[in-house]
Amino acid sequence: MAEDIDNLRLNADGGDMQAQFALACAYDRGEGVSQNVRSAAKYFRMAAETGHVEAKAVMARLSFLGKGVAQDSADAAEWLKQAAEGGHAESQFNLGEMYAFGRVFTADGEQASLWYGRAAAQGYAAAAERLQEIDAEKSQ
Repeated sequence: MAEDIDNLRLNADGGDMQAQFALACAYDRGEGVSQNVRSAAKYFRMAAETGHVEAKAVMARLSFLGKGVAQDSADAAEWLKQAAEGGHAESQFNLGEMYAFGRVFTADGEQASLWYGRAAAQGYAAAAERLQEIDAEKSQ
């Protein structure tokens, strides 16, 4: 396992986004390495900056929570938006929530509906429920 981690680290440090994400997950879970949230965040960031959509979603969560990185709502929102734009359904839903409730972004019902719609189109049930709630409110 140590050899696998060494190869993963070599590939990750060489710019391989899949290796970066895999190594980040290993550090996050303590699989094959000592659990280390800062090292996990480092490799999640590397993967996110290389374009890995799931890593962008993870960076959003880490930034919101201040886990392994400084807590920064604006940075978190930017990562979330990038993940949503990349097609990550949960991030699309969460971005819809941020627009719906005016968290970080100014409240914007049209943007909320747009992002809920994109998530719902991918089968994200909570987004479909939100759209139903919005439609019910409009019909009253």
